[in-house]
Amino acid sequence: MWRKYRFTQSVWAGIAAGIILGLILNMVEHFTSYKVYTLLLNVDYVPVLKELQLSDLTEFMLHLLISVC
Repeated sequence: MWRKYRFTQSVWAGIAAGIILGLILNMVEHFTSYKVYTLLLNVDYVPVLKELQLSDLTEFMLHLLISVC
């Protein structure tokens, strides 16, 4: 029971941290025109994903998946 609680808590912590980081970097890019949010969502290092045309929402979901892991 305790392990399940710790796992669930860790998953929610990863999701929260990923969302907060995404929002902060999106605001920085909006106000400064530096491409920091684009760098956050860059998936060019994954050979299969590099060739796909992904939407911003899909790239953000991939970011959250990596944040949780």
